[in-house]
Amino acid sequence: MVDSMRNARKSPLGMKIIRIRMEANISQSELGDIVGSDQTRVSFWENGRSTPANRSMKELIKLGNKYGIEITLEDVINRGN
Repeated sequence: MVDSMRNARKSPLGMKIIRIRMEANISQSELGDIVGSDQTRVSFWENGRSTPANRSMKELIKLGNKYGIEITLEDVINRGN
């Protein structure tokens, strides 16, 4: 129950980033390395506290496409909804 409540507060973009990590079977730190960032920023993205910079977003989109997880402009714009 607590996990579902916690996930309900995450942004659609944050949830997709988590799904990408789970599909790739990698840690936040490893994802940070792949997209040119770090573990702290990945955590912030997943929790809706910030949005990836353009370079990182491009890499996330590429990785998402590899695993069939589409990141749309709407996900980015509506990150808090």
